[in-house]
Amino acid sequence: MIKFAHGNPSLNYGSLSGLICFAGFAGTFFAGLNPFGDITWLWVWVPVLMIVLSMKAVRDVEPGGPFPYSRALKTGIKTTFFSSLLYCLLLYLLGTLAPVLMDIYREEMTKG
Repeated sequence: MIKFAHGNPSLNYGSLSGLICFAGFAGTFFAGLNPFGDITWLWVWVPVLMIVLSMKAVRDVEPGGPFPYSRALKTGIKTTFFSSLLYCLLLYLLGTLAPVLMDIYREEMTKG
């Protein structure tokens, strides 16, 4: 079992990705823009970058030899899972604190 100096990179980078994406979502919402519109594409690169950084952190600690594909796949899936979990939890909390968010979502979905 590999021991990491600062915890599990999948958890660290996944939670950081979720926080950054949520901050972007909340920032667009509080700026008066529609967070469900085309502006959501602005934050699509964050999870991809965090998955790459997480794999790099695991690869740097991996003892010698090539980085196995299965290890890279597991790291990417775990990073994505933690990112989406934290993002959805924070989005749910924002939705309960600001119920107007559901009205904005319904308008966006019926408009298209």
